[in-house]
Amino acid sequence: MFQQADTKLEKMKTRVNSGLRYLTIPEKIQTLRLYANNIDAFPNDFPGAHPTSAILNQIADSLESAYAAAQNGGVNETALLHDKERIADAYLTELAHYVEDLPTCTPDLVHKMGMVVRIPGGNQAVIFDVTQGTNAGDTKLRMKSVSGAAYVFQVFKGLNPPLPGAVGDQTWVDLGISSRKALFMASGLLMETKYWFRAASVVGQTQSAWETPISIILV
Repeated sequence: MFQQADTKLEKMKTRVNSGLRYLTIPEKIQTLRLYANNIDAFPNDFPGAHPTSAILNQIADSLESAYAAAQNGGVNETALLHDKERIADAYLTELAHYVEDLPTCTPDLVHKMGMVVRIPGGNQAVIFDVTQGTNAGDTKLRMKSVSGAAYVFQVFKGLNPPLPGAVGDQTWVDLGISSRKALFMASGLLMETKYWFRAASVVGQTQSAWETPISIILV
């Protein structure tokens, strides 16, 4: 059950799920800038951050320039882009380790940086992922793609969501259905507010079980 898994998570060291393999280069650029903004916005929560916000913004600008040059460039420009992407990945990984090693690291602190908590269970494929968008009030929901499926997404605002099938389960609010695309952008959400999201795939008339809900606090 979800509540049992949540309790176990609290007892273990909080880990970050970077999800780098699922991010496009433009998304990595946005992510670098998002983390830089959050480091500057919450200096007491992220003291002595490494890499610094200045370095993250510099890496984002460098990657953005290489990405633009590669759009109409040749082999050399593409090779440079891959080099810049590897550098960006290294800095994003370093920042994730910094957050994990903070004495105050909790799932809420991870979300405050704009990152996602890794669910215990080894090297399992990411099925459902939630990240803060680049615009205020935006949250990006991503499901693992299933052939021929549509995807339904729901949100619950509050400290703890009701369990599937329990009294109050109907208080989940439909966000929408993404037809044939395992990506959904929720917008218009309140900042500094805890939200829970869940998703399921739909093939024909059959809906899968809901994925384990994931929480995020928009900052």
